[in-house]
Amino acid sequence: MGLSKQLVAEQSSFESHYAGGSSGWQSPEQLIARDGGIVRQTRSMDIFSLGCVMYYCITGGGHPFGNSYERDRNILHAQPNYVPLQGQAEAVNMLSAMLLKDAAARPSMPGVLGHPMWWGAEARLQFLVDISDRCEREDREEDATLLSALESHALSGLGTNWGAVVDPLLVANLGRFRRYDYRSMRDLLRVVRNKKNHYRDSPHELQRLLGDMPHGFLRYFTSKFPNLLMAVYTFSVRHLGDDPILAQYWPAGVAACEPFAAAFARTHDVAAVQPAPAQIAASAASAAAAAAVAGGITSAESPTASAQQQQQQPGLAPAAAAPQPLPAPAPVPVAARGTPGHKCQGSAGGSGDASSASAATASAAQPSDGAGDAASPAPPAHALALVHTGGSGSNGGGSGHGSGGVGGGGGNAARGAGSPSGAPTAGATPTRGGLRNGGGGGGGGGGGGDKPQVVGYEESGESVPTTTPKFPQRPGKSLCEFYSKTGTCKYGDACVYDHPREYGVALTPLGLPLRPGQTMCAFYAKTGACKFGPSCRFHHPPVRPIFAGTAAAPSTPGNVPPPL
Repeated sequence: MGLSKQLVAEQSSFESHYAGGSSGWQSPEQLIARDGGIVRQTRSMDIFSLGCVMYYCITGGGHPFGNSYERDRNILHAQPNYVPLQGQAEAVNMLSAMLLKDAAARPSMPGVLGHPMWWGAEARLQFLVDISDRCEREDREEDATLLSALESHALSGLGTNWGAVVDPLLVANLGRFRRYDYRSMRDLLRVVRNKKNHYRDSPHELQRLLGDMPHGFLRYFTSKFPNLLMAVYTFSVRHLGDDPILAQYWPAGVAACEPFAAAFARTHDVAAVQPAPAQIAASAASAAAAAAVAGGITSAESPTASAQQQQQQPGLAPAAAAPQPLPAPAPVPVAARGTPGHKCQGSAGGSGDASSASAATASAAQPSDGAGDAASPAPPAHALALVHTGGSGSNGGGSGHGSGGVGGGGGNAARGAGSPSGAPTAGATPTRGGLRNGGGGGGGGGGGGDKPQVVGYEESGESVPTTTPKFPQRPGKSLCEFYSKTGTCKYGDACVYDHPREYGVALTPLGLPLRPGQTMCAFYAKTGACKFGPSCRFHHPPVRPIFAGTAAAPSTPGNVPPPL
C-alpha cells in the first residue's frame, strides 16, 4: 500500500516514476506519481496508508475516503469522512493527522505510537490529574499566559458551561467544598483530580454515578466531554512540552506530537477561541473568592477578589470607601445584586460624597450595603426564578444546610441557606456567591434536594424595556471622560462637563448596560449580577438560568477541515 520498498537505516525517501500499492489506499503523492508526475516518495506515504488501514479496523470495514470508485478523487481533494468515528475524539485526531494531503505535515511513526489513543484508562486519568496539578496555582502568577492558554481550549473541550453537562448530584456535592467556575477548563480538571483523590470519601450514591476507578470514572467524564483529553493534550504539548514531569507522555519528544496538536487546533479553531481578559480575571476572582470563604470572610472583604474585579474594568477608578445609596427607577431584583457596597464606579477622581451621589437620579440604582434589605420590595416573578434554595436553613445564628446561592453559585458554598419558598430571607445580605444571613449563617450549599442547581446564565433572546439616562449637555465645556467611556456619570446633573447624547447607553430593568458590540460580561454570565452596574464595559443582555444536567455533551466534528 505504501512505499513497498525497504530502505536502509539512513534513507528516508527515494525518487521513482512508479507508484506502488493498491488504488484507493495510496497517498496523494503516489497518485500523482501514478499519472506520470515526479514526486519525492517518503516514509510519510506509509503513514497515510496505515491511517486508511486503521480506519478500516476501527470502523469494521469502512474507508475514510468513501466507496471504491470515488476514493482516489477524494484522496486528491483531501475529503475524508470521519462521521463513523463520531464521539471517538482520539481516533479522529490521530487519523486526521495521518491522512493529511501535505506529506510534510503528517506525523512520524514514533509519534503515532505515542498518541493518547493507545493510552490505557489509568494513564489517561493520571495525565488529566498531572495537568491539573501543574496549573492549579497559575491564577496567583503575575504572568497569566499559561492560564490564558489553558482556558483558550475550554470551548473546544468542554463547551460553554460544563456544569450544565454533568449531573446535578455532582454539582450539589461540589458545592459543599468550594466554588467552581463552570466555564473554566482548570476548574473541571480540578474536579477530576479532587474526586479521584477523594473517591473513597465520596457518598456511595456519587460513587455509583461516577463509576468504578479508573475505567468507569474516566468514562463518566469522557462521555460527557469527548474532546477533553485531546484539548488538554494539545494545550500541554504546546505550552508544557519542556516540563520534566510530563515528559513521560511524549516519549518520542514534543516535536513528534505537534502534528496531532495542530490537527486538533485546526478542527476546533482553537486559535480563534482566545478568552477575553475579563474571563481570565473572573476566573482568578472566583478562585480568590473561594479562598476567602474558606478563610471565613466574604468575597467582598477579600482584597484579592477586589483587586481582580478592578482588573476586569481597566481604566475605572477604585470604589469609594463609603458608598451611598442611589435612588432606583424600579425595584432591583435580588438576583441582580452584587457585593455589599455595590455601586457605580466613580469618575476621574474616584471619590464620591453623598451630595454628588444623590444627584445621579437618572442612573439605574445599585443596592447599598446591608441594612435596607429586609424592608426592600419583593422581587418580581422573573427574578424569583433566578433564586434557588434547598434543604433547610435558619436566619441569624443557626446553621444553614442546602444551597442558598443566588446566580451562578448554584448553591456552591453559599453562606447560609435561603427560605424554602425561593424568596430571599429577611435580613439577608447579598454577596457575590449567594445570600449571607444576617447573624452569620451556617455551612455552604450542598445538596439541594429536588431544587435545580443553577450553574450560570445564558442569553435568553427576550426583549426587555430599556431606559437611557440623560445627563446635562453643556456645549462648550469639556467632554466628560468617564461618560464617553461608559455612557453613565456618577455625578448626574451636578457634573460640570458635557454629556452628548450619542454616548448614552441603554440600561435594562436591572440597571445594567446593553452593549451589543461587546462580549458578554463574564461575571454576569456566571452570577446573573454585575458589580459595576451601569459603568461596566461589557454586554448585559436578558438572561435565563442554566441548570445542571440540562445540556448535551459537546460533539466531535465528523469532517475535519484541511490546513490552510
